Amino acid sequence: MTYPPQGSDEPGGDAAAPPLVPGPTPSYGPPPGYAQNQPYGQPPPYGRPQPYAPPPVYGQPPQYGPAPYGPAPYGLPVGTAEPQPKSKVGLIALLTGLALLVIAGIVVLVMTLQSTVLDAASAERDVAAQFEQSQGVAIDLDCPSDMEIRTGATYTCTGKTADGESVTLRLTITDARTAAYTWTER
Repeated sequence: MTYPPQGSDEPGGDAAAPPLVPGPTPSYGPPPGYAQNQPYGQPPPYGRPQPYAPPPVYGQPPQYGPAPYGPAPYGLPVGTAEPQPKSKVGLIALLTGLALLVIAGIVVLVMTLQSTVLDAASAERDVAAQFEQSQGVAIDLDCPSDMEIRTGATYTCTGKTADGESVTLRLTITDARTAAYTWTER
Protein backbone atom coordinates (compact mmCIF):
# COMPACT_ATOMS: atom_id res chain seq x y z
CA MET A 1 0.00 0.00 0.00
CA THR A 2 1.26 3.46 -0.78
CA TYR A 3 1.02 6.43 1.48
CA PRO A 4 -1.23 8.28 1.09
CA PRO A 5 -3.45 5.59 -0.37
CA GLN A 6 -4.10 6.21 -4.05
CA GLY A 7 -7.62 6.51 -5.31
CA SER A 8 -9.08 7.65 -2.01
CA ASP A 9 -10.65 10.86 -0.90
CA GLU A 10 -8.10 11.49 1.81
CA PRO A 11 -6.17 14.73 1.66
CA GLY A 12 -3.08 14.39 -0.49
CA GLY A 13 -4.57 11.43 -2.35
CA ASP A 14 -4.95 11.38 -6.11
CA ALA A 15 -8.49 10.51 -7.09
CA ALA A 16 -7.62 10.27 -10.79
CA ALA A 17 -4.64 7.92 -10.34
CA PRO A 18 -5.13 4.48 -11.78
CA PRO A 19 -5.05 1.58 -9.39
CA LEU A 20 -1.78 -0.39 -9.12
CA VAL A 21 -1.69 -3.33 -11.42
CA PRO A 22 0.55 -6.19 -10.51
CA GLY A 23 3.11 -6.81 -13.23
CA PRO A 24 6.53 -8.30 -13.74
CA THR A 25 9.00 -7.30 -11.06
CA PRO A 26 12.62 -6.58 -11.98
CA SER A 27 14.88 -9.57 -11.46
CA TYR A 28 18.27 -9.42 -9.82
CA GLY A 29 21.23 -11.79 -10.33
CA PRO A 30 23.05 -13.02 -13.40
CA PRO A 31 21.76 -12.04 -16.83
CA PRO A 32 19.54 -14.55 -18.58
CA GLY A 33 21.41 -17.29 -20.38
CA TYR A 34 24.03 -17.94 -17.71
CA ALA A 35 23.98 -20.99 -15.50
CA GLN A 36 22.82 -20.32 -11.94
CA ASN A 37 24.85 -23.09 -10.28
CA GLN A 38 28.10 -22.57 -12.12
CA PRO A 39 31.16 -22.96 -9.78
CA TYR A 40 33.10 -19.78 -9.13
CA GLY A 41 36.07 -19.29 -11.46
CA GLN A 42 34.97 -21.96 -13.97
CA PRO A 43 34.35 -21.03 -17.59
CA PRO A 44 30.75 -21.22 -18.76
CA PRO A 45 29.70 -24.30 -20.70
CA TYR A 46 30.40 -24.43 -24.44
CA GLY A 47 28.08 -22.46 -26.63
CA ARG A 48 27.53 -19.74 -24.06
CA PRO A 49 28.95 -16.25 -24.56
CA GLN A 50 32.01 -15.44 -22.52
CA PRO A 51 32.12 -11.93 -21.02
CA TYR A 52 35.91 -11.66 -21.02
CA ALA A 53 38.90 -12.68 -23.10
CA PRO A 54 40.49 -16.09 -22.50
CA PRO A 55 43.43 -16.23 -20.09
CA PRO A 56 46.73 -15.21 -21.69
CA VAL A 57 49.19 -17.74 -23.00
CA TYR A 58 52.79 -17.27 -21.93
CA GLY A 59 55.04 -15.97 -24.68
CA GLN A 60 52.25 -14.01 -26.40
CA PRO A 61 51.50 -10.31 -25.97
CA PRO A 62 49.18 -9.48 -23.07
CA GLN A 63 45.46 -9.04 -23.68
CA TYR A 64 43.97 -5.69 -22.84
CA GLY A 65 40.65 -5.12 -21.17
CA PRO A 66 39.17 -6.06 -17.83
CA ALA A 67 40.99 -8.70 -15.82
CA PRO A 68 39.36 -12.16 -15.82
CA TYR A 69 37.64 -13.31 -12.69
CA GLY A 70 38.78 -16.38 -10.88
CA PRO A 71 41.74 -17.45 -8.81
CA ALA A 72 44.97 -15.58 -9.41
CA PRO A 73 47.44 -17.49 -11.58
CA TYR A 74 50.64 -18.69 -10.02
CA GLY A 75 53.79 -16.68 -10.59
CA LEU A 76 53.95 -13.12 -11.80
CA PRO A 77 50.83 -11.07 -12.61
CA VAL A 78 49.67 -11.20 -16.22
CA GLY A 79 51.44 -8.71 -18.45
CA THR A 80 54.54 -8.24 -16.30
CA ALA A 81 57.97 -9.43 -17.27
CA GLU A 82 60.27 -11.23 -14.92
CA PRO A 83 62.34 -8.66 -13.01
CA GLN A 84 65.82 -8.22 -14.43
CA PRO A 85 68.71 -8.44 -11.95
CA LYS A 86 69.88 -4.95 -11.06
CA SER A 87 73.16 -3.84 -12.51
CA LYS A 88 75.92 -3.35 -9.98
CA VAL A 89 77.91 -0.94 -12.15
CA GLY A 90 76.60 2.08 -10.24
CA LEU A 91 77.46 0.53 -6.88
CA ILE A 92 80.95 -0.41 -8.06
CA ALA A 93 81.52 3.11 -9.44
CA LEU A 94 80.32 4.64 -6.17
CA LEU A 95 82.59 2.44 -4.06
CA THR A 96 85.56 3.09 -6.36
CA GLY A 97 84.99 6.85 -6.17
CA LEU A 98 84.68 6.65 -2.40
CA ALA A 99 87.92 4.67 -2.15
CA LEU A 100 89.73 7.23 -4.33
CA LEU A 101 88.45 10.07 -2.14
CA VAL A 102 89.69 8.29 0.99
CA ILE A 103 93.12 7.72 -0.57
CA ALA A 104 93.33 11.35 -1.72
CA GLY A 105 92.33 12.49 1.78
CA ILE A 106 95.08 10.38 3.34
CA VAL A 107 97.69 11.79 0.92
CA VAL A 108 96.62 15.37 1.66
CA LEU A 109 96.64 14.65 5.39
CA VAL A 110 100.13 13.16 5.26
CA MET A 111 101.42 16.10 3.22
CA THR A 112 99.91 18.71 5.54
CA LEU A 113 101.06 16.94 8.68
CA GLN A 114 104.46 16.30 7.20
CA SER A 115 107.16 17.58 9.42
CA THR A 116 108.45 21.05 8.67
CA VAL A 117 111.11 20.58 11.32
CA LEU A 118 114.44 18.94 10.54
CA ASP A 119 114.85 15.65 12.41
CA ALA A 120 117.66 16.39 14.90
CA ALA A 121 118.67 12.73 15.38
CA SER A 122 119.05 12.17 11.63
CA ALA A 123 121.03 15.41 11.20
CA GLU A 124 123.34 14.49 14.13
CA ARG A 125 123.96 11.00 12.70
CA ASP A 126 124.59 12.20 9.13
CA VAL A 127 126.81 15.15 10.09
CA ALA A 128 128.82 12.97 12.54
CA ALA A 129 129.45 10.40 9.78
CA GLN A 130 130.56 13.11 7.34
CA PHE A 131 132.74 14.76 10.03
CA GLU A 132 134.45 11.46 10.87
CA GLN A 133 135.06 10.79 7.16
CA SER A 134 136.59 14.23 6.55
CA GLN A 135 138.47 14.70 9.88
CA GLY A 136 139.30 11.08 10.66
CA VAL A 137 137.86 11.23 14.21
CA ALA A 138 134.43 10.24 15.57
CA ILE A 139 132.20 12.92 17.06
CA ASP A 140 129.16 12.91 19.34
CA LEU A 141 126.87 15.79 18.23
CA ASP A 142 123.93 17.51 19.92
CA CYS A 143 121.66 19.62 17.63
CA PRO A 144 118.53 21.62 18.60
CA SER A 145 115.25 19.71 18.20
CA ASP A 146 113.33 22.65 16.74
CA MET A 147 115.27 23.26 13.50
CA GLU A 148 112.57 24.66 11.21
CA ILE A 149 113.07 23.91 7.53
CA ARG A 150 113.38 27.34 5.88
CA THR A 151 115.80 28.18 3.11
CA GLY A 152 118.73 30.13 4.59
CA ALA A 153 118.02 29.22 8.24
CA THR A 154 121.14 28.42 10.30
CA TYR A 155 121.46 26.31 13.46
CA THR A 156 124.33 25.53 15.79
CA CYS A 157 125.25 21.99 16.85
CA THR A 158 127.80 21.23 19.56
CA GLY A 159 129.67 18.04 20.34
CA LYS A 160 132.86 16.29 21.49
CA THR A 161 135.27 14.27 19.46
CA ALA A 162 136.53 10.86 20.54
CA ASP A 163 139.74 12.72 21.64
CA GLY A 164 137.62 14.87 24.04
CA GLU A 165 137.89 18.06 22.01
CA SER A 166 134.78 20.34 21.94
CA VAL A 167 133.46 21.15 18.49
CA THR A 168 130.82 23.64 17.26
CA LEU A 169 129.23 23.14 13.82
CA ARG A 170 126.86 25.41 11.88
CA LEU A 171 124.06 23.84 9.78
CA THR A 172 122.52 25.95 7.00
CA ILE A 173 119.32 24.92 5.21
CA THR A 174 119.96 25.32 1.47
CA ASP A 175 116.65 24.05 0.03
CA ALA A 176 113.42 23.98 2.07
CA ARG A 177 111.61 21.81 -0.49
CA THR A 178 114.07 18.92 -0.21
CA ALA A 179 115.33 19.80 3.33
CA ALA A 180 118.91 19.91 2.03
CA TYR A 181 121.56 21.49 4.32
CA THR A 182 125.28 22.04 4.55
CA TRP A 183 127.52 22.21 7.64
CA THR A 184 130.71 24.03 8.47
CA GLU A 185 133.01 23.93 11.49
CA ARG A 186 133.19 27.18 13.46
